[in-house]
Amino acid sequence: MSYIPAFITGASVKIKLADKVIAYAQDFSYNVTVANIPIESMSRYEVASNEPVAYFVDGTISIIKYTSEAKGISGANTAGNSLGTIGEFDQFNPAKILESATFEIEVYQRSKVGTGATLTNVVKIHNCRFTRMAGGISKRSVLTEQFAFVGILLDQGEAQVNITGDDQDLT
Repeated sequence: MSYIPAFITGASVKIKLADKVIAYAQDFSYNVTVANIPIESMSRYEVASNEPVAYFVDGTISIIKYTSEAKGISGANTAGNSLGTIGEFDQFNPAKILESATFEIEVYQRSKVGTGATLTNVVKIHNCRFTRMAGGISKRSVLTEQFAFVGILLDQGEAQVNITGDDQDLT
């Protein structure tokens, strides 16, 4: 009986490009920041109000690195799983950065319903791009790649968010 590692079968974070799952993450964290600026008025030392001016989503993911040697493991990509070099997803090749596509990160929860299973979306981050890639390994461990990303919007399960405008003023 062969052993299938949990990072291939039990992952709950999917990285999708054009609705195709291209990787599963082992660790995942995200931040949502709303930048505010102080509104000041004449003859007052205190700020009159703080007004929102921008919405940011960023975070990190970790992926256990494997090579094409893992092709015998069920669910493993036969070419390995390096996220930095997957076709139009090639975000760390200086010659292809501008041509690279954005991607979605989905976190889901698997739950059992009767005799089957269902997936419930917990978090979805839209239009992501990587900003940093790092890797690390120690004695008797596997190589783990860490990626930092930025995104446009974060949906939290049933609470869908919307883009604020249609960019008509930019045309």
